[in-house]
Amino acid sequence: MRNFFAFPPGYSQMRLWIYAVFSAFFACLTAPWLGTDAGIQDPSNLAFATGQVTWIGNHKYGVKFKFSEDPRTFDYPSKAGKSGMVLTALSGASKQSVTVRFNPQAHRSLLGDGEVFDAWEIKVGDKLIRSWAEAADEWKSDHSLRPWLAFMFALIGTYFAAHAWFRRRSDALERS
Repeated sequence: MRNFFAFPPGYSQMRLWIYAVFSAFFACLTAPWLGTDAGIQDPSNLAFATGQVTWIGNHKYGVKFKFSEDPRTFDYPSKAGKSGMVLTALSGASKQSVTVRFNPQAHRSLLGDGEVFDAWEIKVGDKLIRSWAEAADEWKSDHSLRPWLAFMFALIGTYFAAHAWFRRRSDALERS
């Protein structure tokens, strides 16, 4: 049972150090100090737009849509939750007025088809489909895994570094 966590003989000390460095990098990348609120827009900074939906596009990362009198493309990200409900509401909006609260700073779409504006709140007619608070809560829950991932990467990196350190010592003893 003593060698249960031992690496096969082919693993070199250098390979273990490389794995340790990559694990440390990923631990820093997913670190909890980046916060679960990262990416959530302050509601006071959101802009409003109103119009009739003329185009809807469903994709893996959310729902895109456009208004008839507005050249902007709005994107309701899947991280904000309930994309199916938003798609259904927008599809059924036909001649109703749709109001969207969105981040006024555009960004490049993940799919690479131009700039989009992230939608944080959607209202069809007088019915609120998704509020900012609901979208923000879903966004936070999506990031709640982050501290656990950071911990696991740090633990794995420590494991690789310890094995590389002990391998260095055992290699030095074998040479002498």
